[in-house]
Amino acid sequence: MGSDVSYLQTLRADAAALAGAARTAGVGAPVPTCPGWDVEKLVRHVGRVHTSGAAVVRERAKVDFDTLPPMPKGEEAIAAFDDRSGALADALEALPEDFPIWNWFGIEPPIPGFYHRRMAQETAVHRWDAQAAAGTTAPIDTALAVDGIDELLRSFLSFAGADAELGGSIHLHATDADSEWLVRREHGKLVATPEHGKADVAVRGTASDLLLFIWNRVPASALDLAGDPAVADHWKDAIKF
Repeated sequence: MGSDVSYLQTLRADAAALAGAARTAGVGAPVPTCPGWDVEKLVRHVGRVHTSGAAVVRERAKVDFDTLPPMPKGEEAIAAFDDRSGALADALEALPEDFPIWNWFGIEPPIPGFYHRRMAQETAVHRWDAQAAAGTTAPIDTALAVDGIDELLRSFLSFAGADAELGGSIHLHATDADSEWLVRREHGKLVATPEHGKADVAVRGTASDLLLFIWNRVPASALDLAGDPAVADHWKDAIKF
């Protein structure tokens, strides 16, 4: 977890910005970074995630998601999102970050701070999606973005993308933080470590842009590349969550 990250602060700020962008864009506006989605679907998705996350955090245990209230449709979805994101933040505020509880990925042993981190990261990226639909985006907080890159590469990649074939190795280098990662294959699996190293392609950019790249929100061409660009371009096809 990122010691320099205020998960609750960024969660509240990004949730408010997501709702604001959704109102600006309108629920029927397409979300260019989520093909096939409109703003209503985006808001309802994040609202459901916040609803389920808050329920688990309050109970500090697994819950039956089928018993949770559904997200309303249309314009009402945005107001419901406001309420549910606030309830999530309040629940997280009452939960110590070092308290290990069940997580919906089934990772064992339970990860302390899982929901503080995952809810902040989920909301930040989807806030950017909503702003893309509204026409104007703001970068993700640098410390949060560094933490998000680390989460995806060192947690998600191990159980959701380890078998992917990139066609080479990638070095990610944040230009606005003292952070870099090396992604390569070892023993038939993709692994990532926070280190400097020679790779088939180096991808440089702000931490926000790097996070958006590995979540397939911006293309490799939007960053500074050195080496084989085909390896970086292949990320969007090889890594899907």
